[in-house]
Amino acid sequence: MRGILAAVVIVFATLAAGADEEKKYTSKLGRFAVAFPAGSDVKNTKQMANGLTMSMTVAEAQGKSHSVMYMIVPITAKDVPAKTLIDGAEKGMVDKTGGKLLKSKDFTFGTRKYPSRESVVEKEGSKVRTWIIVAGLRVYVVLVAGPSDYATGKDSQAFLDSFEITTR
Repeated sequence: MRGILAAVVIVFATLAAGADEEKKYTSKLGRFAVAFPAGSDVKNTKQMANGLTMSMTVAEAQGKSHSVMYMIVPITAKDVPAKTLIDGAEKGMVDKTGGKLLKSKDFTFGTRKYPSRESVVEKEGSKVRTWIIVAGLRVYVVLVAGPSDYATGKDSQAFLDSFEITTR
């Protein structure tokens, strides 16, 4: 009986793991994967900023936004310190939203320990929480925004934690 029960547990655990992977959005061109909330309508766009192309993958619903943005900096910027890129991205985000920076904390991301920063900005009752990650010449911005404390809650943390850089 224990053998059958163990087999059933293993089968269900394997199916559950497979179901999680099926929900994960993968961008081969962006070299990332992330689990957008179930039922999200995911859209891809590009935007030019200061001569650089910012590729964006966004899912919005019910006043909440989940997105992954990335850009590839020119090879001429390869010697620019990661902190400088992160500082610029954070400042641009704060300036663009016109909000108040509530949190700014450096960390390393993933097994390769990429230089990163988590920021939380508040404006008019909404919060935006971002992870800015510098992986070589790629700069990723993983973002969650929503009313009140949604951006700092457990669902947002799960979204951020699901982000992975798939190849370099």
